Amino acid sequence: MPSVITNLAPMTELEAVNAMLSSAGEAPLPVGTDLSTVINSDVIMALNILRNAARDIQSMGWKFNTEFGFQLIPSTANPTSPYDWVDSAGVHTNLNVFLPPANLLGFAVTPINEQQGYQFVDTVIRPSRKVLVASVPILVFYDRVLNRDGFPVTERPYLYIDPVWAFDFEKTPEEARRFITIHAARQFVQQIVGSQTLASFTDQDERLAFRNLKRAFGEEDDFNMLRNTDVSKHLGNRPRFGGWISTDPRRKSPS
Repeated sequence: MPSVITNLAPMTELEAVNAMLSSAGEAPLPVGTDLSTVINSDVIMALNILRNAARDIQSMGWKFNTEFGFQLIPSTANPTSPYDWVDSAGVHTNLNVFLPPANLLGFAVTPINEQQGYQFVDTVIRPSRKVLVASVPILVFYDRVLNRDGFPVTERPYLYIDPVWAFDFEKTPEEARRFITIHAARQFVQQIVGSQTLASFTDQDERLAFRNLKRAFGEEDDFNMLRNTDVSKHLGNRPRFGGWISTDPRRKSPS
């Protein structure tokens, strides 16, 4: 029995998979289907493509999945921080070891004073050189300047990053779900049918969805030289540009 949208609500993962199946001319799954129990190979392929597309698109970094100045604390796992690092000259240094969070897609080092010390932090996530768990190197924030698995305890009690997070499909905004679904559906049709021309979603659909996502959550803000309180004072604090001054509490001029 075909699934029917009965209430207007943000798109679910099941609805996204059904849109992908329909775009390839396949029957959608019934409402309430548990995707984790489905064994149909095409459905599994569609779900994998959808989740891969969600990762790819979120890795671009949007307002809904980025932060600034996120504080990482030293690892308390095995091995615990501080870690006794011994260099080639036999010198011991206590290092704080920082592990990447599980849903971290990417990051930049936060450019703040606390990150400087004797040098600005230059780090990358990579397998450790000496820190092992069950004899296996673990992923750490690696010090690229001194080639070691952490940072001196006295200098870096914390590490601050600007992270890009991975969220489950249904924890992303509707604009992102729409673009992810269309992008994934076109990939799905290409693999199933072997031709993009047979897809129900067109290149124009994908461009429109991307435009809406970028407009809502892209890095660019709608800045304008007139949109500040100093200029507003000289213009009499009158509402302009569709009433943005009077309706947006972040941009209201002082009374």
